[in-house]
Amino acid sequence: MFKPKVYRTKKQFWKTPKARALRNNPTPSEARLWQHIRKEKLGVRFRRQHIILGYIADFYCPNKRLVIEVDGDYHDDNREYDNIRYSRFRNIGITTLRLPNDLIMNDIDSALTIIKRRIA
Repeated sequence: MFKPKVYRTKKQFWKTPKARALRNNPTPSEARLWQHIRKEKLGVRFRRQHIILGYIADFYCPNKRLVIEVDGDYHDDNREYDNIRYSRFRNIGITTLRLPNDLIMNDIDSALTIIKRRIA
């Protein structure tokens, strides 16, 4: 069985309570997307609020090495931070897919189609 490499260091464990809190209190768009991708509904397993290199990714598929980020107002103010984060992911072979809140809330079928194409 394929076991993907997990990138963890001792420095990241302080983020575990924060990731847990984010899982327990998702944004409406994250909750909506999770209902459609959980339990291998797309044929692969996703993890919510997964810690990678000290960053908390909204959704992570270890088999496809894919991070899905749901972009809301928070990301508009933090472009530079996000670009650094995504380049660090890219350096270890992880692809990032950014989906806007509006797309998920208004047209979930299109969002799922984009995710399915990326997985395939």
